[in-house]
Amino acid sequence: MTYKLLLVEDNQFIGSLIEAIFSGRKYTITWFSKGKDAVDNFQKGLYDLCILDFSLPDMDGFTLSAKLKAIDDVPFLFVTANQETEVRYKAFENGCDDFILKPFQTRELVLRIEAILRRCQKSDANDTSSNLMLGGFSFDYNSRTIKFDGKVTKIGAKESLIMKLMLENLNEVVMRKTLMEHVWGTTDNYTSKCLDVYLSKLRKTLRESSPLEILNEHGIGYKIVNLKNN
Repeated sequence: MTYKLLLVEDNQFIGSLIEAIFSGRKYTITWFSKGKDAVDNFQKGLYDLCILDFSLPDMDGFTLSAKLKAIDDVPFLFVTANQETEVRYKAFENGCDDFILKPFQTRELVLRIEAILRRCQKSDANDTSSNLMLGGFSFDYNSRTIKFDGKVTKIGAKESLIMKLMLENLNEVVMRKTLMEHVWGTTDNYTSKCLDVYLSKLRKTLRESSPLEILNEHGIGYKIVNLKNN
C-alpha cells in the first residue's frame, strides 16, 4: 500500500529533507511552502496524513489545520521549533495526532508517522458496526453524528473515537489509559490533558442531545450509562 502525504513547510532545507525521507519508500509526498497553496489544492480523500509546519509566512498551524479539516478529516502531525508547553497542549486540543520538535531525528519522524497510520488502519478495521442504536438514540461513527428525538448533532473525530469505544462497553468502565491509547496511541501528560478536554466536550454534547451520560469512576476510568434505564 502506498500512503499519500501532504507536507506544508516553508523552510527549504527541512522541506527537502522530509521530502527525501518519504520519497521512494511506501509514500508519495506533495509539498507546499504556503498554507494558502495547500488549502487551495487540498482535495477530499486525496491524502492519508498531513505534516504541517506550525509557523508559516501566511498563517499559523492552528488556522491551517482547521481549514484542511473543514475539507477532510485527515490526521496530521505538527513539526515546530516552538517548545512552549501550552502550545503543545493547544495543538492536541485542536485535534493534532502528534507533535515533533525541530530539530528532529529522521527515524523518530518516520516512526511517528507510521504509528499514526497504524492507528487509523486499526480504527477502520475495527469499524464492523458504524451505527450503534439504543432505543430512540443512535450514533453513526462514519458520519460522526448523534441522533435523538429527531435532533441530529455532529461531533468531532476524536469525540467519535471515544464515543465508539465507550458505547461498545456500555455500562462498563473503560480505563483512562485505554481511552488515551485508543485515540492517541500514547499515555503521556499531553494526551492526558487532551482527554479531559474531549471528555468535557462529549459530556456537554450528550447532556444536551441524548439520554446518555458519562460517569467518572474515580481512579479507574469512565463509563457511559443510559439514564432512561436508571
